[in-house]
Amino acid sequence: MSVAEGLFGPPRAYPLTFTSGDERFSEQLVKNLAALLVAHGYPPVVNAFDWSDFETALAGFLYRHNTEQGEA
Repeated sequence: MSVAEGLFGPPRAYPLTFTSGDERFSEQLVKNLAALLVAHGYPPVVNAFDWSDFETALAGFLYRHNTEQGEA
């Protein structure tokens, strides 16, 4: 057991290892999460730039991108 595991509970689950074609990361998932955040008082995603940035931020949280091996 590592020190961090002992202090903070089970090992980290995120970010996930990126695999291309993850069907779970869909347009509907992004829209649902945006709506959930709005319901909690965050500003709505209202234009193409916001949608792009929101989707990029979400992917950045969910997935570990291995740039050293040329993977996106």
